[in-house]
Amino acid sequence: MEVKLDTQRRDALAAAIGGPLQRVYTAVPPLHLGGAVDVLCVAGPDGGVTYVTCGLTLPNFPQRYGSARFEIAIHARAANEWAPKLLARLGPASALLRLTAYGALPIGDGVSRLGGLVFSPHEPRGSFEIGGQRHLVLRGIGVTPDELAACRTAGPPSVLAAIERAGVHPYTDPNRATVATIDTLLRAPPCVALEKHLSPGGRRGLQVVLHGMSEEVERAREGLVAADIPVLAVAYLQLPSWPQRSLLVQLTQDHHHPSLQHVWRHALSLPDPEERTEAHSTLAIAVVGLEQDFGAFGRYWNDLPQTLLRARELREQTMT
Repeated sequence: MEVKLDTQRRDALAAAIGGPLQRVYTAVPPLHLGGAVDVLCVAGPDGGVTYVTCGLTLPNFPQRYGSARFEIAIHARAANEWAPKLLARLGPASALLRLTAYGALPIGDGVSRLGGLVFSPHEPRGSFEIGGQRHLVLRGIGVTPDELAACRTAGPPSVLAAIERAGVHPYTDPNRATVATIDTLLRAPPCVALEKHLSPGGRRGLQVVLHGMSEEVERAREGLVAADIPVLAVAYLQLPSWPQRSLLVQLTQDHHHPSLQHVWRHALSLPDPEERTEAHSTLAIAVVGLEQDFGAFGRYWNDLPQTLLRARELREQTMT
């Protein structure tokens, strides 16, 4: 049966990605009948082609990213047929995806060399509005089965950083070789020389940061001692990815040691958050740290626009 695509949603998604719409893939049967999801092919603003689901943000589809609904996108080097088929099939599974910090959708179809799509909260993402409601476009990066296994052991931030160093990011290539195995990641882990200078609680906190375990940060925060803070401030400089740096800022937020000044200043360059998420918390911590007004955290946490405004002002002061 012919399915009429939501043209308003389609146009809003294409505008969010920033390129002209090239093709529409309509799912038969449609999502609301238990089928796949529609997929758009949009020219990427930085070259390549972006494929994005169109329908996961419908009110009757049960998924969330914080308080927002989202569509899933992947970026390919050229137009192809595997990407829309992959997204059309995987899209409905996003209802089970926990994306508060990191999430992964296993693929495992035996057709390609990909093992899954990994999502990071700090991946560039767009937003669009439908009926006054703002939704997100989250980009996934395709990883091989070995890289997916490394995500579970070494943490997604380390894997994504290795993929970026290898020049793979932001593209998903179904036939590429593995670039980030657990062996290579653990051969020279960041901050390894600093661990001996940390207390047991400090070492636990550093592992939480390295592994991207955002749900463990609050508990790990209680195990830090004052002597850990200057060491963790040095560790910040060695972290390879924004998600890890963000977690370290949150880990040390109860401490006001002068060594954290460079951490807070650097954290101002964190990509502007669009929601009250971990990124917003990190930016609020950096603002109150630089202002030396630590009791103001709650005020900034409850006011994202004010946090962004003050962060920009402090950023400009830092640059002058």
